[in-house]
Order: sequence, then structure tokens, then C-alpha cells
Amino acid sequence: MRAPIGTALLCLSLALVACADDEDSPTCSGVKLDRPVLVLESDYQASGLGRIDEDGCFTEVADLALGTDPRLSDAHGRPFVSVRDQGVLHEIDRNELRIVNTVSAFADGEPQPNPWDVDVDTDGRLWVARYDVSSVAVIGPDGSLESTVDLSKWADADGNPDMSAVRVVGDRVFVALEHLLNDENHVYAQTGPGTVVVIDVAPPHAVVSSFALPGRNPFSRLVPVPDEGEDAVLVALPGDNDQDDAGDGIAMTHLATGDGALIASEVDLGGSALETVIAPRDGPGGGEVYAIVEGPVPGKNPTRVLAFDVATGAVTRTFAGAPAFVHAGLAVVGGYLLVGDRTPGAATIHVFDRASGKEVGALAPRRLPPVSLLAL
Repeated sequence: MRAPIGTALLCLSLALVACADDEDSPTCSGVKLDRPVLVLESDYQASGLGRIDEDGCFTEVADLALGTDPRLSDAHGRPFVSVRDQGVLHEIDRNELRIVNTVSAFADGEPQPNPWDVDVDTDGRLWVARYDVSSVAVIGPDGSLESTVDLSKWADADGNPDMSAVRVVGDRVFVALEHLLNDENHVYAQTGPGTVVVIDVAPPHAVVSSFALPGRNPFSRLVPVPDEGEDAVLVALPGDNDQDDAGDGIAMTHLATGDGALIASEVDLGGSALETVIAPRDGPGGGEVYAIVEGPVPGKNPTRVLAFDVATGAVTRTFAGAPAFVHAGLAVVGGYLLVGDRTPGAATIHVFDRASGKEVGALAPRRLPPVSLLAL
């Protein structure tokens, strides 16, 4: 069951706040990183951004321009925030906490589309997965809506295929569909396994094919696994969040062929996977996968952060756990795993040593709790 998306937005300009007092000065974890991390913050009434630099110091900017229910995307190295309650996308400067470009994900007269993810092709077009409508938006390099691609063929009885993620690989665009039937009480039921629809990058952007995923409800970003090939991705497939099912879990899928399989089931993980990251194979703990998993306790859905063995699906260690739904945001940076924690009154970004599983640092946001992390 999916909670309804929040509404209301005050569009303001995002500006870097000068660190003139203790409130706005950076906080530091004492742990040096080999690259910075972008932090998206939200309490579902207001939103903002933060950035952790290589010295492990965290600077925040709170701003309602990011909406009440934002989502962070990595468009081939270009960070975007989807303002889902207003249907716009903000591109974020990689080095500064500021918006450098804003585009609309829908045309005049269209319903508000609830954009969930965005990627970019080699010609500079943005491809937007729009959750509340049945077509993908194609935005030209000039920021105008170039065209849409109709995916209504894959819709269920509510008329919507529920796009959750998009990934561009070469001359193809891959769009993940959840297939959730939304009834009049906003109760979402799975109607079958997730689907990936394949679209030609070149105009007129024809749909080429589609294939089924090895599980239900592809929920978060398609996470690239470059060590397995340019088209390999991890897919979190939580199915029904309130129960464990051996047919759902985390899959590794090759988008070019549609070949994929679960590398860990919900039975292995002890819950539904909401988010995954993978360590580069040539680094410490290479190839290891980390996940945020929620337990099947309706109304509470306790979360854990864990590592598991790709070959066996077995959980190798647990970094954190909580009796409620609080963990959101993962990033692998060198030998460290960064984890967002939204515990009321104690919001934290935890820094774990990946090898030992021990917490070696922490950052306490002063403004808003973290909801997503992106290593830059």
C-alpha cells in the first residue's frame, strides 16, 4: 500500500545561505570522503538540500522550492530533484547548493504528472517517468516539451501503468512500470510482475519492446552495475510492503536482453527492499550490495540497513535497525556507507565503515531530515 503523494508548493529561488552564524555553519563528522554527497531533505511539508564535502562537513540549504514530496535522480552524472507535487524538475549544480535549470514535465492542459525519475540521452533530451499519467515526457535540450511516448497499452484497470524509473543506455530508453491498481480509497494492489518498456531514443521515439521483471513493484531508481556491463542494473522489487514473498526482492537485470533474476529474495532479506546501492568491484568490499529493507508490520514497517552476498543472497551483516519506518537514503563512498535516518527529533546521517559494519561518524541535520543521498 502506498501513501498518497503530498501537495502544496511555494516556488522560491534556491540560494546558498551564507554561513554567518552557528545555525548555518557546516557540521562535520570527522570522516574524510573521497567524493562529496548530495543530500535531499524533507519533512513532507518543506524541503531542502545539503552537501557533504570531502572533509566530511555538511552544509544545508532549506527551501520550499523543492516541494513537499521531492525525489532525487542521477541523470548520468547530472543530479535532478523531481518536484512531484508540481510536475517540475530542478537540475542541481554538482558543486554548489543551487538550481541551475528548471523544466516542466507536462504541457498546458495536461494533468499534473507526478514525475518520479529522469535521465538524459546523448543528444541532451531529458526522459521523464511520469507516475500519474500514461506517457513518458521527452524534453528537448532547450527545456521545451518535445513529445510524449504513450504507454497506456501497459495500464491496468485504473488506466495508469505507474512509471517509477527510467534509464537511458545507448540508443534505447528503459522505463520501469509498477502495475499498481489504485482504488477509490487509494489502496494500491499489485496486478502482476513489474515491466520494463523499451523505447527508441531517436524520433519518433517508437516503443521497441517490453519485458517482465523477476518480481513486483519496481520502486526506486534503476541502479547501474557497471562491472556487469553498461546495461546492467539493480532493481528493488518490494511487492506488497506489508508481507514477505519469495518471488519479490532485489534483482539484477540486463536491460538490453531483458535477462534478470533475483539476487536476494524477501525471505533472504527479512523484508521488502526499498533502496539499494552497490560497491564498485575494484574498491574495498567490491561488488557488495547494500539495501534498506522494511519489515512486514502494517502501520510500522520497521527498517533495517544490511549488506548481502550477491552469490548466495545471504545477509552478511546489519548496519542499523529501527522499530519504525525511518531509514531513507544510501550512498557508498570509498570504504564507507552513508545512511539517512529520519527518526523524529534525532535525524542523522550515519557513516559506517563498510568492512567492520561499525559506525565511525555521524552528521545531525539542523533543518530537515534526510530522505535521499547521492554520491557525486
